[in-house]
Amino acid sequence: MRYGLRGRSRGGQTGLFFLRPSDHLLEKRTLARALQQWDQVKEDLELDAEKQPVGVGDLECVKAVRHRPDGRRLVGVMRGTRVILVGMEAYS
Repeated sequence: MRYGLRGRSRGGQTGLFFLRPSDHLLEKRTLARALQQWDQVKEDLELDAEKQPVGVGDLECVKAVRHRPDGRRLVGVMRGTRVILVGMEAYS
């Protein structure tokens, strides 16, 4: 990704951002997608449930923004410095 992780979204920028506190629906949809792919998410984020119990509450939701007019965003989850993108979602 050209810009990498840019922190909290402030609007008007392109890159990978943490979801805003107001992105409740997008967060819910992102976590649902992550749970649908949980085996792959655990492997890619190097989550070992036997050594350290980890759940969705330990993950940070992210979105890739390139300002599509339709509001669709590539979304994923992050833990530490590792990110896995889990699909496309919209705000509405």
